[in-house]
Amino acid sequence: MPERIAARFKLHLRCENCLKDSVQIFDVPDVVDAPTNVSELLESGALEHQPFACKECESAIGMLVGVTASRPVDEPATPPRPGGRTTYAVQGFRRDRDKRLVADVPILATSEAAARRCAQRYEDAGGGAIATAQVTYPATGDYDPPVVLVQTGAVPQSALNAIRSAA
Repeated sequence: MPERIAARFKLHLRCENCLKDSVQIFDVPDVVDAPTNVSELLESGALEHQPFACKECESAIGMLVGVTASRPVDEPATPPRPGGRTTYAVQGFRRDRDKRLVADVPILATSEAAARRCAQRYEDAGGGAIATAQVTYPATGDYDPPVVLVQTGAVPQSALNAIRSAA
């Protein structure tokens, strides 16, 4: 019988040798305290011994540049409630003159793809970002918890904690 999966993630990796980007699927076994979102996965240490091999140059040294969460494999997709509108936001962090991470003003993106690109630009500039999606229901004033789409580069732990507490 195949092992049950608690969550599936896409690891966005960059080869330190040839600088080629790649994506690797990372399945989390369904065990007690298994990480089920990006923040939990990054804090868990589960990635510390994850092997990497570049398909282009066969280097074994890779850098994690982003993580994308998928819904748990065994969980069916739940249909959205009617009247919901998804808001995509990017909280970016840049380095100041003393190399400390400083939060920029949050940016609203027009789509998930735009939010991911924006987050990647922060990393490319030496900082980091968290891109989130959140469904709001203007008619009732309700909202769903934010979902981390991707985390790139250096992000303060306090920012991850703030998103986790909102969920």
